[in-house]
Amino acid sequence: MENRSSYWQKRLINRRRVIGSGGIAALGLGAAALVGCGGDDSGSATRAPSGQTPGPSPAAAAPTYGGSLVTSVLSTVPEPIDPHRHIGSGGVSGYWPNYLDLLLEIGAGGTLKGGLAEKWELPGDGTEVLLHIRPGVKFHNKAGAGGNREFTTEDAAFSLNRTAGKLDPGSKALYLRAGDFGPFNRAQAVDAKTVKVTLDKPYSPFLSAVAFARNYMIPKEQTTGSTFADYENDKTKLIGTGPFMLTGWENDGQKVTFTKNPDYWRRDSQGG
Repeated sequence: MENRSSYWQKRLINRRRVIGSGGIAALGLGAAALVGCGGDDSGSATRAPSGQTPGPSPAAAAPTYGGSLVTSVLSTVPEPIDPHRHIGSGGVSGYWPNYLDLLLEIGAGGTLKGGLAEKWELPGDGTEVLLHIRPGVKFHNKAGAGGNREFTTEDAAFSLNRTAGKLDPGSKALYLRAGDFGPFNRAQAVDAKTVKVTLDKPYSPFLSAVAFARNYMIPKEQTTGSTFADYENDKTKLIGTGPFMLTGWENDGQKVTFTKNPDYWRRDSQGG
């Protein structure tokens, strides 16, 4: 058996050979990060003075927007391309979140947070919910029903009533998440800031159902009965308030193009 000093000597020699040969994979993440740091032409990394934390580089402080992201969707194109009537995964993973928004959202740890509704109240015995709509949110500035106007409490009430199948009771079976709203009676715009939801009895999962990732808000002009008014002939007319605008639809949805929404209300997010 070789002694321990011989063993560690060989390890040191092997390590020097790896470093000398430029074997980044053998150096570990810390060394790889150091190699990736900016330095001068001699190859030495830039270091902060002892005891100081290096600040961000000018390039990091001023991000450049633009470019393209090509991604795949592990499902077929959702048909109908109607968030209130579709239950497949394709719309959730690749279409609706790009150009539509929710009233409420599920945050870290499963907690509720504001979306197009910035706050909510349950003022009484649980049969009434008040949703206060975020001001200044606009639909996409493009051709299509509802384009280039402000999102209103009427849009919110319309979308909730439609999701619950209340606007098309003869075809309620088409609205596959109507049951998630439980004893939902109706939603109504009581003023320019507030939507009042009336429940037939208290139902604690209601707000979570509103925040479910298919119950998106759409313009009240966009549908005719149970179908979308324009999308059959030109899907680029679909309008939302989301971070991207749907601007291209080729080969029956095999290629779909989204363009940044320059007026997106959430400035620190994808469309900001």
